[in-house]
Amino acid sequence: MNLKINGIFIDFDDTLYDYESCHQYASQKVFSILSQKTGFKEEELLRRYQEAKRSIHVPLHGTASSHNRLLYFQKMIEQFPNQIEFPVTLARICYKQYWDTFIDRIVLFEDVISWLQLLKNQNRKIVMVTDLTADVQFKKIERLRLENLIDLVVTSEESGCEKPHPYIFELALRKSDLSPSQVCMIGDSYDKDILGAINMNIHAFWLNRSGKSRPITDKITEIKEFKEMRGYLK
Repeated sequence: MNLKINGIFIDFDDTLYDYESCHQYASQKVFSILSQKTGFKEEELLRRYQEAKRSIHVPLHGTASSHNRLLYFQKMIEQFPNQIEFPVTLARICYKQYWDTFIDRIVLFEDVISWLQLLKNQNRKIVMVTDLTADVQFKKIERLRLENLIDLVVTSEESGCEKPHPYIFELALRKSDLSPSQVCMIGDSYDKDILGAINMNIHAFWLNRSGKSRPITDKITEIKEFKEMRGYLK
């Protein structure tokens, strides 16, 4: 199979780098600092944080704000029995510490740069289609020096909807001035990236590094590494 396409829609988190390792490292850093400030053990802080996160997710499900850690920290700190600082001030300290640590920790997967450079040399338009808030995703792009390798960015904050909602893909198509038959989607999340794309009649490449088992149709191509893409694109 060879696809003649003009544009690549690509996910960011866990597709271009390992999100979970960055998240774990940044979380440990924040809870260690917060434990010193509050006297709570880190395990108790994590429990309270998870409760706050769930309470934010319920009303904001499907929006970029549901992932906003500033809201998680604010909600958690507001529930402390004795407030040691104004909750907003302490929430901002935690939020900044988390993302500064997270972004400093990011390392792209080994074959990402060479693959993106190849696509650019082929004059294919590269559009990042990603959940989460714009400010955070833009900072990651700058930290990883991807500015010259990505043409456009569409976030769930900008579109108002998370993947797999069709609107985020529609917005990416409009911004890139391309049709579904002219693009493909690459991502690690079967439910968000892959099903979202094929529901828009966009061919999807599922980057399945962990070897998960999911249904594969003629609209889905399963790969484990970016370099496998070379055999599919004209």
